[in-house]
Amino acid sequence: MSSTRRNVKVTETFRDAETLAEFANLEPTDSAAVAYFRNNYPDFAPKEWWDYPYLIDGMRVLRHDDVIKIAKSDPKFKTKIENKLVQQWQHAQEQIQRAWKAGFKFKNISEVEILKLVFCVDRPGLAWNSSQLLLPDGTVYELNTKLYSFHKAVLYLHQHPRQAKICKKCRKYFVHVHGKRKFCEYPDPRGETCRHKNDNKRRLDYYYETGKKKRQAKTKKGRVSDGGRKDTTR
Repeated sequence: MSSTRRNVKVTETFRDAETLAEFANLEPTDSAAVAYFRNNYPDFAPKEWWDYPYLIDGMRVLRHDDVIKIAKSDPKFKTKIENKLVQQWQHAQEQIQRAWKAGFKFKNISEVEILKLVFCVDRPGLAWNSSQLLLPDGTVYELNTKLYSFHKAVLYLHQHPRQAKICKKCRKYFVHVHGKRKFCEYPDPRGETCRHKNDNKRRLDYYYETGKKKRQAKTKKGRVSDGGRKDTTR
């Protein structure tokens, strides 16, 4: 987690938003990072949801039940679709990234459609545990699933869009309570963050530019002062 919590009263929903940022930054090809995220944030989405297919060989999966039947009838089915499968979490991540870039001002996809990207797979193709959500416009929406961290984060950032940031340096998604923050605080392998790197760069720029001008002015002033002195050695 970032150090945005320093001197700031952090709410649970803000933590959910931080988690959503980490989800948006996941590399689908980095299986270890995905597994780490799933293990460390079990309340982000249902366990079964992560393996739910969205596309198979370019075709949209409408019924999970059909996939189960095919898999049972063809033992090699999983191997055949391995490189042709787009999972539901990958589709959800893509939509979240688009919403993030749009400042959580939903245009091509509605807020409700974003919320419905995460659902419970209790039975193939069905959802369960209806929950009522009070949307920012005052309407009540019946979410046909348990309320997960994903949903809370989406609602929070829709209400506080200025806290959804994209790092000016590394282009990663992050959240911060201050609207003007432009650099993230994710540490690199050396433990340095983009914010620290930017702070160091500003200090160096000051030293080499503003500081240089001040040193030159000080030297010039000293020369003028020396030139005005009387020679008392005679």
